[in-house]
Amino acid sequence: MEIKTTALAHILPRTGGAGENKRRVLQSATDSVMLYAAPAWSSCLQYKTYVGQILSQQRKSLLRVCRGYRTISSEAAAVLSRVIPIDLMALERTRTFGRNAEDKETERENTMLAWQNRWANTEKAEWTRNLIPLIRPWYERKHGEITYEMTQAFTGHGCFQTYLYRIGKVSTPTCVYCNEEAEDSPEHTLFHCCRWAAIRTETEIRVSATLQIDNMVNLMLQNKENWDAIEELIQKVMKEKQDLENLRRNRRNN
Repeated sequence: MEIKTTALAHILPRTGGAGENKRRVLQSATDSVMLYAAPAWSSCLQYKTYVGQILSQQRKSLLRVCRGYRTISSEAAAVLSRVIPIDLMALERTRTFGRNAEDKETERENTMLAWQNRWANTEKAEWTRNLIPLIRPWYERKHGEITYEMTQAFTGHGCFQTYLYRIGKVSTPTCVYCNEEAEDSPEHTLFHCCRWAAIRTETEIRVSATLQIDNMVNLMLQNKENWDAIEELIQKVMKEKQDLENLRRNRRNN
């Protein structure tokens, strides 16, 4: 399995390459291998050690689906990728072994409830949970694909001074894009920073709403037009932030 997940990482670069849907298809192949004969071994999942091991293996492929950094938690990677955690799938396979389609549908509901409960009670991925508190609407959406820039914005792991400061890349978390004495967090970038006020206003006109933490994802899920408008906002902001950070890094190194 280690070889398969590593191979997947090589053919699915973080930037460029296949879109989310194709990545999900390839990722599902690794899950299928991991789930082979699940009813025979799923009893091992009563031990946290084994749960951690199997989730760690799945996480490698999930990061390639959502194009995330290695610092992103398994919980956030699974939600963003719209892939049910492998341990929950193994338990579902065990419960539905030899049963009919109606029973399988009921057990899928139970799995989704278990996943939602785990997501609501985890101490990790706080920012992602603020944006996506409910898994099902995100999981069942019919439009839109996650991108490299969107994963940065939805996790806070990317070109933000708060993140760069946390990993020791910069000396301060303070925003360098505006005159406010505020930390350059994803919340500040997306909803408050004056540097991006013009494009933010343009996007709010397109979606007929003021963007806020508790409504941005809901607006994206309403229709493809809203998704495209907010995705364009995130793409432009994050790409410009990356270009500016690269420029500052080159200056520091010279």
